Amino acid sequence: MTSKKIFLKINNLSKKFTNHTGFWGGQKNSRIALDNISLEIFEGERLAIVGESGSGKTTLGRCILRFEKPDTGEIIYNQKNLLHFNNSEFRKLRSKLQMIFQDSFQAFNPILSVKSCLTEALKMAGIKKQDILIQINKLLSQVGLSTEIMHRYPGQLSGGQRQRLAIARALALKPSFIIADEPTSSLDAIHKKKIINLIIDIQRTSDLTLLLISHDLGLISNAAERILIMFGGNIVEMAPTKLILKSPIHPYTRLLLNFADDRRDPDNLFFKKEVEKISSLNNKGCIFLYQCPVAQPLCKLEKPVLNIISDEHKVACHFHDQNSNTVKKKNKSSKAIYKCGSLYQSA
Repeated sequence: MTSKKIFLKINNLSKKFTNHTGFWGGQKNSRIALDNISLEIFEGERLAIVGESGSGKTTLGRCILRFEKPDTGEIIYNQKNLLHFNNSEFRKLRSKLQMIFQDSFQAFNPILSVKSCLTEALKMAGIKKQDILIQINKLLSQVGLSTEIMHRYPGQLSGGQRQRLAIARALALKPSFIIADEPTSSLDAIHKKKIINLIIDIQRTSDLTLLLISHDLGLISNAAERILIMFGGNIVEMAPTKLILKSPIHPYTRLLLNFADDRRDPDNLFFKKEVEKISSLNNKGCIFLYQCPVAQPLCKLEKPVLNIISDEHKVACHFHDQNSNTVKKKNKSSKAIYKCGSLYQSA
Protein backbone atom coordinates (compact mmCIF):
# COMPACT_ATOMS: atom_id res chain seq x y z
CA MET A 1 0.00 0.00 0.00
CA THR A 2 2.81 2.40 0.85
CA SER A 3 4.24 2.10 -2.70
CA LYS A 4 1.04 3.56 -4.13
CA LYS A 5 0.63 7.17 -5.10
CA ILE A 6 -0.82 9.42 -2.40
CA PHE A 7 -4.13 10.87 -3.58
CA LEU A 8 -4.93 12.98 -0.51
CA LYS A 9 -2.85 13.82 2.55
CA ILE A 10 -4.32 15.19 5.77
CA ASN A 11 -1.99 16.85 8.28
CA ASN A 12 -2.93 17.71 11.88
CA LEU A 13 -6.60 18.40 11.17
CA SER A 14 -8.61 19.65 14.16
CA LYS A 15 -12.20 20.78 14.58
CA LYS A 16 -14.07 21.94 17.67
CA PHE A 17 -17.81 22.61 17.88
CA THR A 18 -19.13 25.14 20.38
CA ASN A 19 -22.74 25.13 21.57
CA HIS A 20 -24.29 28.13 23.30
CA THR A 21 -26.62 27.19 26.15
CA GLY A 22 -28.14 28.83 29.19
CA PHE A 23 -30.04 32.10 29.42
CA TRP A 24 -29.50 34.14 26.21
CA GLY A 25 -26.94 31.56 25.13
CA GLY A 26 -24.34 32.94 27.49
CA GLN A 27 -22.86 29.56 28.42
CA LYS A 28 -20.49 27.87 25.99
CA ASN A 29 -19.96 24.11 25.76
CA SER A 30 -17.19 22.92 23.48
CA ARG A 31 -16.73 19.47 21.98
CA ILE A 32 -13.65 18.25 20.11
CA ALA A 33 -14.83 16.58 16.91
CA LEU A 34 -11.38 16.07 15.35
CA ASP A 35 -8.20 16.03 17.39
CA ASN A 36 -5.04 16.51 15.32
CA ILE A 37 -5.90 13.94 12.63
CA SER A 38 -3.21 12.94 10.13
CA LEU A 39 -3.54 10.29 7.42
CA GLU A 40 -2.85 9.47 3.80
CA ILE A 41 -5.42 8.24 1.28
CA PHE A 42 -3.88 6.34 -1.62
CA GLU A 43 -4.99 6.63 -5.22
CA GLY A 44 -7.50 3.96 -6.24
CA GLU A 45 -7.93 2.46 -2.78
CA ARG A 46 -11.05 1.72 -0.75
CA LEU A 47 -10.48 3.15 2.72
CA ALA A 48 -13.09 2.81 5.46
CA ILE A 49 -13.44 4.99 8.54
CA VAL A 50 -15.31 3.15 11.29
CA GLY A 51 -16.59 4.39 14.64
CA GLU A 52 -19.78 5.03 16.55
CA SER A 53 -21.79 8.27 16.52
CA GLY A 54 -19.70 11.17 17.80
CA SER A 55 -16.39 9.57 16.81
CA GLY A 56 -15.67 12.33 14.28
CA LYS A 57 -15.80 10.18 11.14
CA THR A 58 -18.50 12.19 9.36
CA THR A 59 -16.93 15.51 10.42
CA LEU A 60 -13.65 14.34 8.88
CA GLY A 61 -15.39 13.57 5.59
CA ARG A 62 -17.19 16.91 5.59
CA CYS A 63 -13.96 18.78 6.33
CA ILE A 64 -12.20 17.07 3.42
CA LEU A 65 -14.88 18.38 1.04
CA ARG A 66 -15.08 21.74 2.86
CA PHE A 67 -18.67 21.37 4.01
CA GLU A 68 -17.14 22.11 7.42
CA LYS A 69 -14.19 24.41 8.01
CA PRO A 70 -11.51 22.86 10.24
CA ASP A 71 -9.87 24.99 12.91
CA THR A 72 -6.33 23.91 12.03
CA GLY A 73 -4.52 21.57 9.68
CA GLU A 74 -3.92 20.88 6.00
CA ILE A 75 -5.66 18.87 3.28
CA ILE A 76 -3.16 18.33 0.47
CA TYR A 77 -4.46 17.44 -3.00
CA ASN A 78 -2.21 17.63 -6.07
CA GLN A 79 0.44 19.23 -3.85
CA LYS A 80 -1.92 22.08 -2.92
CA ASN A 81 -3.71 22.80 0.34
CA LEU A 82 -7.46 22.72 -0.36
CA LEU A 83 -8.09 24.91 2.68
CA HIS A 84 -6.27 27.79 0.98
CA PHE A 85 -8.54 27.73 -2.08
CA ASN A 86 -11.16 30.44 -2.31
CA ASN A 87 -14.75 29.44 -3.13
CA SER A 88 -14.32 30.04 -6.85
CA GLU A 89 -11.14 27.94 -7.04
CA PHE A 90 -12.63 25.09 -5.03
CA ARG A 91 -15.84 25.10 -7.12
CA LYS A 92 -13.76 24.02 -10.10
CA LEU A 93 -12.64 20.94 -8.14
CA ARG A 94 -16.09 20.10 -6.78
CA SER A 95 -16.95 17.77 -9.67
CA LYS A 96 -13.84 15.68 -8.94
CA LEU A 97 -14.55 15.35 -5.22
CA GLN A 98 -18.04 14.03 -4.50
CA MET A 99 -20.03 12.83 -1.50
CA ILE A 100 -22.88 10.34 -1.15
CA PHE A 101 -24.80 11.61 1.86
CA GLN A 102 -26.18 9.56 4.71
CA ASP A 103 -29.78 10.77 4.36
CA SER A 104 -30.74 10.16 0.75
CA PHE A 105 -34.15 11.79 1.26
CA GLN A 106 -32.67 15.09 2.44
CA ALA A 107 -30.04 14.99 -0.30
CA PHE A 108 -32.59 15.70 -3.06
CA ASN A 109 -34.88 18.58 -3.88
CA PRO A 110 -38.35 17.01 -3.46
CA ILE A 111 -39.86 19.05 -6.31
CA LEU A 112 -37.31 17.87 -8.88
CA SER A 113 -37.90 14.62 -10.75
CA VAL A 114 -35.23 11.96 -11.16
CA LYS A 115 -34.63 13.24 -14.70
CA SER A 116 -34.26 16.83 -13.49
CA CYS A 117 -31.84 15.84 -10.70
CA LEU A 118 -29.54 14.03 -13.10
CA THR A 119 -29.90 16.68 -15.81
CA GLU A 120 -28.71 19.32 -13.35
CA ALA A 121 -25.62 17.27 -12.50
CA LEU A 122 -24.84 16.46 -16.12
CA LYS A 123 -25.04 20.13 -17.10
CA MET A 124 -22.48 20.90 -14.38
CA ALA A 125 -20.27 18.21 -15.92
CA GLY A 126 -20.43 19.99 -19.27
CA ILE A 127 -22.54 17.40 -21.10
CA LYS A 128 -24.20 18.80 -24.23
CA LYS A 129 -27.99 19.17 -24.19
CA GLN A 130 -28.55 16.64 -26.98
CA ASP A 131 -26.52 13.99 -25.10
CA ILE A 132 -28.12 14.40 -21.66
CA LEU A 133 -30.93 11.85 -22.11
CA ILE A 134 -28.46 9.23 -23.35
CA GLN A 135 -26.24 9.85 -20.32
CA ILE A 136 -29.20 9.64 -17.92
CA ASN A 137 -30.12 6.23 -19.33
CA LYS A 138 -26.51 5.07 -18.94
CA LEU A 139 -26.32 6.31 -15.34
CA LEU A 140 -29.59 4.67 -14.32
CA SER A 141 -28.48 1.40 -15.90
CA GLN A 142 -25.08 1.63 -14.19
CA VAL A 143 -26.67 1.80 -10.73
CA GLY A 144 -29.33 -0.81 -11.44
CA LEU A 145 -32.35 1.49 -11.86
CA SER A 146 -35.03 1.26 -14.52
CA THR A 147 -35.60 4.19 -16.85
CA GLU A 148 -39.27 3.94 -15.83
CA ILE A 149 -38.52 5.95 -12.67
CA MET A 150 -37.18 8.91 -14.68
CA HIS A 151 -40.31 11.01 -14.15
CA ARG A 152 -40.82 10.09 -10.50
CA TYR A 153 -39.90 12.31 -7.55
CA PRO A 154 -37.57 11.39 -4.65
CA GLY A 155 -40.50 10.90 -2.28
CA GLN A 156 -41.94 8.26 -4.65
CA LEU A 157 -38.80 6.12 -4.51
CA SER A 158 -37.85 3.48 -1.97
CA GLY A 159 -34.84 4.01 0.27
CA GLY A 160 -32.74 1.69 -1.85
CA GLN A 161 -33.76 3.45 -5.06
CA ARG A 162 -32.94 6.88 -3.61
CA GLN A 163 -29.52 5.69 -2.53
CA ARG A 164 -28.84 4.33 -6.02
CA LEU A 165 -29.98 7.67 -7.44
CA ALA A 166 -27.56 9.45 -5.09
CA ILE A 167 -24.74 7.28 -6.45
CA ALA A 168 -25.83 8.03 -10.03
CA ARG A 169 -25.83 11.77 -9.36
CA ALA A 170 -22.31 11.60 -7.92
CA LEU A 171 -21.10 9.59 -10.95
CA ALA A 172 -22.65 12.09 -13.37
CA LEU A 173 -19.87 14.55 -12.53
CA LYS A 174 -17.15 11.99 -13.37
CA PRO A 175 -15.38 12.26 -10.00
CA SER A 176 -12.00 10.81 -9.11
CA PHE A 177 -12.83 10.67 -5.37
CA ILE A 178 -16.08 9.76 -3.61
CA ILE A 179 -16.90 9.85 0.10
CA ALA A 180 -19.81 7.54 0.96
CA ASP A 181 -21.12 8.63 4.37
CA GLU A 182 -23.13 5.81 5.97
CA PRO A 183 -24.61 4.93 2.54
CA THR A 184 -26.68 2.05 3.97
CA SER A 185 -27.85 3.48 7.30
CA SER A 186 -31.54 3.70 6.33
CA LEU A 187 -31.70 0.34 4.53
CA ASP A 188 -32.55 -3.21 5.57
CA ALA A 189 -29.87 -5.93 5.68
CA ILE A 190 -30.49 -7.22 2.14
CA HIS A 191 -30.36 -3.78 0.54
CA LYS A 192 -27.31 -2.81 2.62
CA LYS A 193 -25.27 -5.58 1.01
CA LYS A 194 -26.58 -4.74 -2.46
CA ILE A 195 -25.64 -1.05 -2.13
CA ILE A 196 -22.18 -1.86 -0.74
CA ASN A 197 -21.56 -4.34 -3.58
CA LEU A 198 -22.75 -1.74 -6.10
CA ILE A 199 -20.35 0.89 -4.72
CA ILE A 200 -17.45 -1.60 -4.84
CA ASP A 201 -18.23 -2.59 -8.44
CA ILE A 202 -18.42 1.05 -9.54
CA GLN A 203 -15.18 1.89 -7.73
CA ARG A 204 -13.36 -0.95 -9.48
CA THR A 205 -14.70 -0.26 -12.97
CA SER A 206 -14.35 3.53 -12.72
CA ASP A 207 -10.91 3.54 -11.05
CA LEU A 208 -12.15 5.76 -8.24
CA THR A 209 -10.60 6.51 -4.87
CA LEU A 210 -13.26 5.68 -2.31
CA LEU A 211 -13.67 6.69 1.33
CA LEU A 212 -16.38 4.71 3.14
CA ILE A 213 -17.75 6.00 6.46
CA SER A 214 -19.67 3.61 8.70
CA HIS A 215 -20.36 2.52 12.28
CA ASP A 216 -20.73 -1.12 11.19
CA LEU A 217 -17.33 -2.81 11.09
CA GLY A 218 -18.87 -6.16 10.15
CA LEU A 219 -20.53 -4.74 7.03
CA ILE A 220 -17.69 -2.53 5.91
CA SER A 221 -14.94 -5.15 6.37
CA ASN A 222 -16.10 -6.88 3.19
CA ALA A 223 -15.79 -3.67 1.18
CA ALA A 224 -12.61 -1.92 2.33
CA GLU A 225 -8.97 -2.67 1.62
CA ARG A 226 -7.86 -0.62 4.62
CA ILE A 227 -9.70 0.38 7.80
CA LEU A 228 -9.22 3.34 10.11
CA ILE A 229 -10.87 3.17 13.55
CA MET A 230 -11.95 6.42 15.23
CA PHE A 231 -13.12 7.16 18.76
CA GLY A 232 -13.80 10.55 20.31
CA GLY A 233 -12.25 12.51 17.43
CA ASN A 234 -9.06 10.45 17.43
CA ILE A 235 -7.61 7.71 15.26
CA VAL A 236 -7.03 4.72 17.55
CA GLU A 237 -5.99 2.13 14.96
CA MET A 238 -5.41 1.82 11.22
CA ALA A 239 -4.35 -1.18 9.17
CA PRO A 240 -5.22 -3.26 6.11
CA THR A 241 -8.58 -4.99 6.59
CA LYS A 242 -7.05 -8.44 7.01
CA LEU A 243 -4.88 -7.23 9.90
CA ILE A 244 -7.79 -5.45 11.59
CA LEU A 245 -9.88 -8.63 11.42
CA LYS A 246 -7.16 -11.12 12.38
CA SER A 247 -4.89 -9.12 14.68
CA PRO A 248 -6.77 -6.14 16.20
CA ILE A 249 -4.72 -4.48 18.93
CA HIS A 250 -6.65 -1.51 20.31
CA PRO A 251 -9.33 -2.53 22.86
CA TYR A 252 -11.94 -0.43 21.06
CA THR A 253 -11.28 -2.18 17.73
CA ARG A 254 -11.67 -5.55 19.43
CA LEU A 255 -14.93 -4.40 21.00
CA LEU A 256 -16.30 -3.34 17.60
CA LEU A 257 -15.37 -6.72 16.14
CA ASN A 258 -17.13 -8.57 18.92
CA PHE A 259 -20.29 -6.57 18.41
CA ALA A 260 -20.08 -7.37 14.70
CA ASP A 261 -19.70 -11.08 15.50
CA ASP A 262 -22.72 -10.93 17.81
CA ARG A 263 -24.72 -9.17 15.05
CA ARG A 264 -25.53 -6.25 17.33
CA ASP A 265 -25.62 -2.62 16.25
CA PRO A 266 -22.31 -1.13 17.46
CA ASP A 267 -23.50 2.48 17.23
CA ASN A 268 -23.65 4.44 20.49
CA LEU A 269 -21.68 1.89 22.50
CA PHE A 270 -20.74 4.53 25.01
CA PHE A 271 -22.49 7.57 26.37
CA LYS A 272 -21.20 10.84 24.93
CA LYS A 273 -20.71 12.15 28.46
CA GLU A 274 -17.86 9.64 28.87
CA VAL A 275 -16.08 11.14 25.87
CA GLU A 276 -16.72 14.62 27.22
CA LYS A 277 -15.30 13.53 30.58
CA ILE A 278 -11.95 12.50 29.12
CA SER A 279 -11.93 15.53 26.79
CA SER A 280 -11.99 17.71 29.88
CA LEU A 281 -8.53 16.37 30.78
CA ASN A 282 -7.11 18.78 28.17
CA ASN A 283 -5.75 15.95 26.01
CA LYS A 284 -3.52 14.67 28.80
CA GLY A 285 -5.00 11.19 28.89
CA CYS A 286 -6.19 8.47 26.54
CA ILE A 287 -9.60 9.20 25.03
CA PHE A 288 -10.66 5.58 25.73
CA LEU A 289 -9.48 5.64 29.35
CA TYR A 290 -12.81 5.26 31.17
CA GLN A 291 -14.02 2.42 28.95
CA CYS A 292 -10.79 0.49 28.50
CA PRO A 293 -10.57 -2.92 30.25
CA VAL A 294 -6.76 -2.81 30.31
CA ALA A 295 -6.23 0.83 31.35
CA GLN A 296 -3.31 1.62 33.66
CA PRO A 297 -2.22 4.80 35.52
CA LEU A 298 -0.09 5.98 32.58
CA CYS A 299 -3.23 6.15 30.42
CA LYS A 300 -4.57 8.99 32.56
CA LEU A 301 -1.33 10.95 32.46
CA GLU A 302 -0.33 10.75 28.81
CA LYS A 303 -2.24 10.63 25.57
CA PRO A 304 -0.90 7.79 23.38
CA VAL A 305 0.38 8.57 19.89
CA LEU A 306 -0.08 6.35 16.85
CA ASN A 307 2.65 3.73 17.27
CA ILE A 308 3.95 1.95 14.17
CA ILE A 309 3.41 -1.77 14.70
CA SER A 310 4.43 -2.66 11.16
CA ASP A 311 4.78 -0.87 7.84
CA GLU A 312 0.98 -0.77 7.44
CA HIS A 313 -0.32 -1.13 11.01
CA LYS A 314 -0.57 1.74 13.51
CA VAL A 315 -2.28 1.86 16.90
CA ALA A 316 -2.68 4.54 19.59
CA CYS A 317 -2.14 2.57 22.78
CA HIS A 318 0.62 2.72 25.41
CA PHE A 319 0.46 -1.04 25.88
CA HIS A 320 0.17 -2.17 22.28
CA ASP A 321 2.89 -4.81 22.79
CA GLN A 322 0.93 -6.45 25.61
CA ASN A 323 -2.33 -6.21 23.65
CA SER A 324 -0.69 -7.72 20.58
CA ASN A 325 0.62 -10.69 22.57
CA THR A 326 -2.80 -11.13 24.19
CA VAL A 327 -4.48 -11.22 20.78
CA LYS A 328 -2.06 -13.90 19.55
CA LYS A 329 -2.81 -16.10 22.56
CA LYS A 330 -6.57 -15.58 22.34
CA ASN A 331 -6.57 -16.38 18.64
CA LYS A 332 -5.36 -19.83 19.63
CA SER A 333 -7.33 -20.49 22.80
CA SER A 334 -10.28 -18.17 23.41
CA LYS A 335 -12.36 -15.22 22.29
CA ALA A 336 -12.14 -11.86 24.04
CA ILE A 337 -15.47 -10.19 24.70
CA TYR A 338 -15.61 -6.58 25.83
CA LYS A 339 -18.78 -5.33 27.44
CA CYS A 340 -19.16 -1.89 28.99
CA GLY A 341 -15.54 -1.62 30.09
CA SER A 342 -15.13 -5.16 31.47
CA LEU A 343 -13.15 -7.98 29.93
CA TYR A 344 -14.63 -11.46 29.85
CA GLN A 345 -13.32 -14.62 28.27
CA SER A 346 -15.21 -17.51 26.75
CA ALA A 347 -13.50 -20.79 26.11
